[in-house]
Amino acid sequence: MRLRNAGWFAGPVSATVNGAPITLKSDGKHWLGVRRKWANGDRLTVKLPMGFRSIPLVGTSSNPTAIAVGPVVLAFRSGDSPLNRIDLDHLAANFIPSPGEPLTYRLKGDSNVLARPFYAYKADEPYYLYLDKTAVGRIPYRRLKTQGPWKSSGTLWYCNVPGSWCEGTFQGRSVTLLGFLFDDAGRAGRPVQTIDQYGPGRDITRDWTFSGLSPGPHTIRITILPDKSEKSKDRYINVAGLQLHS
Repeated sequence: MRLRNAGWFAGPVSATVNGAPITLKSDGKHWLGVRRKWANGDRLTVKLPMGFRSIPLVGTSSNPTAIAVGPVVLAFRSGDSPLNRIDLDHLAANFIPSPGEPLTYRLKGDSNVLARPFYAYKADEPYYLYLDKTAVGRIPYRRLKTQGPWKSSGTLWYCNVPGSWCEGTFQGRSVTLLGFLFDDAGRAGRPVQTIDQYGPGRDITRDWTFSGLSPGPHTIRITILPDKSEKSKDRYINVAGLQLHS
């Protein structure tokens, strides 16, 4: 009888036959096996050691990376990417088991971050799977609330109906609105500040930073205005997300 010697095993595999320990021998080809004369009623019990591990998206690079327990990939329910709160060199020390929920954990030091099997998430339920250093502190556009006929391009929200708004809640003294300049873009804002997303081209990266805020929670709302640049073909506003600053 042979058992696959999986790469996710966290240590040696232990086994018993009818309660007596046996040794599973490797054939050097990723299989562990036992050869014996079997009898009716024999019971083979195998314990597969599981542990936390990181799974890089590309090759041996540590960024971006997913986190798994044994063969089960975990996804994170969190307001922003939790990567800066996770010690990848000591993964097991980061997590506390969630009682009554198999393979589900709370992040030590921030119980609001829940890690559970990727397969346990329902359709349209937001999560972080591959954790990316470049996305730390970023609120993706799909996490932002909208009112009005906003549409998704796959990378941002966009809309051209005056009065429609998009907003996000964050903690901190500074935030950057991520967006682009377009030749059919309009203006948004008020009462704090008006921004103009018109530009003589398409997909021109442009960010707007709002700083000097008091400590604590804040909500930023981007409201489409009826006025626009005379050169613009329309009044579209786009929002690609928010970048938070410590």
